[in-house]
Amino acid sequence: MNLFQEGRNVREIFEVNLRAIERKLSEYDYKQLREFSADEIETISSIGLVENVVIDFDNPNFCVEHGKMRRYNDYRRFNFGEEYYDVDALIVNVNIPILQGERLVTCKGNPSTITLSARAVDMAITRLEGKSYLTFSMNFELSEIAKMTPEQQKEKTREEYDKHVRGGKFYYEPFRREIENFNNSLPQRTKDMIEKIVKRDSVLDMFSQAIGVEVSPKNSDREKGEKILITPKKIQSFPDKKMYEGYYIDNTNYRAILQTIREHLVATETLPKPIQKLSNEELIRDTILWALNANYIVATGETFRAGGKTDINVNFNDKSAFIAECKVWHGPNTFSDALTQVYGYATWRDCRIAILIFNLSNKDFGKLLLTLEQQIQENENFISASKKSTSEWECKFKSHADGSSTITVNVFAADYCLRK
Repeated sequence: MNLFQEGRNVREIFEVNLRAIERKLSEYDYKQLREFSADEIETISSIGLVENVVIDFDNPNFCVEHGKMRRYNDYRRFNFGEEYYDVDALIVNVNIPILQGERLVTCKGNPSTITLSARAVDMAITRLEGKSYLTFSMNFELSEIAKMTPEQQKEKTREEYDKHVRGGKFYYEPFRREIENFNNSLPQRTKDMIEKIVKRDSVLDMFSQAIGVEVSPKNSDREKGEKILITPKKIQSFPDKKMYEGYYIDNTNYRAILQTIREHLVATETLPKPIQKLSNEELIRDTILWALNANYIVATGETFRAGGKTDINVNFNDKSAFIAECKVWHGPNTFSDALTQVYGYATWRDCRIAILIFNLSNKDFGKLLLTLEQQIQENENFISASKKSTSEWECKFKSHADGSSTITVNVFAADYCLRK
């Protein structure tokens, strides 16, 4: 086996993995795909990740034994003896550790250049004590080795080893880069697939409506206003990530919940007199609870309910699936206090989170919004924020428990300042 120069082309594996992403996307309605966040696209694109190959060429294992090797008889042309003869030799069996990607070692890549100086070596893959190795043998004539010093023997062995593996090492890095480039391209490829599906299916939908034909949406049991599925799930573990079991509300219903909250806040902001009677966050929170419970049936039999003094939540098996943290604005620390409380929830990774800020006393609401936005961006765990309106942001923060993970928090501000 010549490394990365023969066998199945690695691009065939790329195509198989891309089809796996396509099959996963086919499970969603185009309206759901249209609302996918960058995190959701990245999660689905991870289905297509190809494990890269890691071979430890710098640390081979050598095992030496006595044997025989064949030599050409230079005197054969004078009719002296046989064409070949056997001599005593030292056989060096070489084991090169395969640290990752064993199944891809037998594939070939697509390097743009070739080498003519590398020796073609027949290698094999061997498993020893549960570990995988590239294996081949080198032969040294015993009489020649006996004449060398230990330093010369070591240099001779290393020189011969380098000649044997030169070809494989030449193709090794281009092969790895090819896989790395493919993996890095997956989020954009997935996004392109989604855009293609949305474009195709939206045309079908509009045409069907025009001619009066009803098209049944995929995952129709998750449509807005019917029921919220709180589903136990296990997140697939990738390298350097721990297995995690949690509970979640699907993205379609979460966005519908946010829309209900958004519409409720806008409506109540325009009704100053009734709101003037709501003197604290608990009373305002209760009006939001009424709106949510009027619009949704939660599949578990739970309802949106008060969970403590200032929050709205939906629990499943005693774990939070949705949290809305409610706070009256009392200055710049209001947001950071609310986010700190959010970090305290055990199921932060899957919990759908909103922070609702109520202004009851600050007459300069515009200045409050500028201060709130500044506090969001200056938070030590801030990653990014997308402004949805003048008083709403979709934010990403690093988690306290795992700096490599993120949480998404929708932040709303509502103006309930007493009006004269």
